[in-house]
Amino acid sequence: MTVEQLTIESASDVTADPSSLTPQQKWDRFVATNPHAKSAIVHCCIQLLEQGRRATIAVVWEELRYRVHTSGDPYRWDNSLRAPAAAWLRVRHPGLARHMRTRKARR
Repeated sequence: MTVEQLTIESASDVTADPSSLTPQQKWDRFVATNPHAKSAIVHCCIQLLEQGRRATIAVVWEELRYRVHTSGDPYRWDNSLRAPAAAWLRVRHPGLARHMRTRKARR
């Protein structure tokens, strides 16, 4: 994956105050605006595991933040999206998620 292959766009939904959204709602909005982000997450996980590197959603996020060009907001890979992304990965790609390190959420 090169920086030219993927660009994350900002969501310009003025109907909802971003601070009032749950992490799941932010995730849904993010992937609706950037449907290619899901494949980037899966691809990054596979690459990390093939390289024998540690695979956690935090590592994946930092890799994508480094690799993927963002237009507009420089923090497009918002850390609040990591938990819903990990949950999506566990449900949609259980074979892949089984090899990733996880921890319990703090409450």
